[in-house]
Amino acid sequence: AAAAKIPHIASPLFILASVSLLILLVVYYSRPKRRITYSFRELSAWNITIKRGDLFGSESGIVVTADRLASTARDVVGDDALVTLLADRWFGSSVGDLDIAIGLPDPRVDLLPVGKTLPFTRSGRRGWLLCLAEPTDQGPRTTWQDLHIAYDELWITLRKTNISRIAVPVIGSGYARAQLSLEGLLHLMLLSYHSASLTGRVTADLEI
Repeated sequence: AAAAKIPHIASPLFILASVSLLILLVVYYSRPKRRITYSFRELSAWNITIKRGDLFGSESGIVVTADRLASTARDVVGDDALVTLLADRWFGSSVGDLDIAIGLPDPRVDLLPVGKTLPFTRSGRRGWLLCLAEPTDQGPRTTWQDLHIAYDELWITLRKTNISRIAVPVIGSGYARAQLSLEGLLHLMLLSYHSASLTGRVTADLEI
């Protein structure tokens, strides 16, 4: 049977948590060089940490965003794309090794579904490529609806893996070129994660 979609819950508990998340954001942006952690004790215990740091140096599992072709070539995605940094940092700059790790042929023709996750491992470390942006002649494009779908699919996947800690970048703020503010993207991620956690813990620790 197909996995059930995570509902977006509107309840006093959810509203209270939303206010808490907003306060967390205010505190973080008022002190941007510090690490902020907020602990929730609802149906299960879990923590959210917002910090500035190195995604690829994290001891957690990691999520890396990609377009819906799972493009990995530097001349396609650019030098600053997370996929390029992933190839450089984890795969010795070998895009071929990264392609083998995610198990997709090259070249790729068919668009993958929004929110499709492609697991990979390297030297005992785990990660997931999250396919989100639609390639266009003007560059990769995404929408609020795409972000909602991608988050729901990501949380479902991570819950099934039973991973205890995951590091996720602010999705949509870089390579996807969403026409959205960083603050708005971060708020959307926090609310989506909290909504998912009300139906069952996704991970014990989320690092952003």
